[in-house]
Amino acid sequence: MLPEPDVRIHFTLTNASKSSPALKCYSPDDIHGELEAAACAFFLDGGLHVNMDTKIVSIDKMIDWYVKFCSSIFLLNNHYIFLCLYFESSGSDRFSIDFGKNEAEILTTLIRYLEPSTVDNVLELLDGNQFKILYRTYDWSANS
Repeated sequence: MLPEPDVRIHFTLTNASKSSPALKCYSPDDIHGELEAAACAFFLDGGLHVNMDTKIVSIDKMIDWYVKFCSSIFLLNNHYIFLCLYFESSGSDRFSIDFGKNEAEILTTLIRYLEPSTVDNVLELLDGNQFKILYRTYDWSANS
């Protein structure tokens, strides 16, 4: 079992929609490397955009949904099992331990999966502490 919830698992769960992470098979031999690659690929494919003029960070709706979840991965009979618990809450306490307790912590968590130029922009926004996160509408159309 992994010692704590691993946010990277969210970038492997797919429902075959355009906003969903790409479908991929994972192996126990390099699960950590594959989870890292899946998270990076999700953001390379448009999971987060920064508008420095408006100081708005636009993030895929999936991140908003998963801030309400707590997850863990464990190994059972040579198979990785994903456990996801849903917590319904509202207001400032709605953020889970997966991505952070507030918007700054969410960006700080996601920064490690972003391209260097996007990291620079996010760090500048975090430093000024004047930004807003908007969650984009989820695209449920089929990923062809």
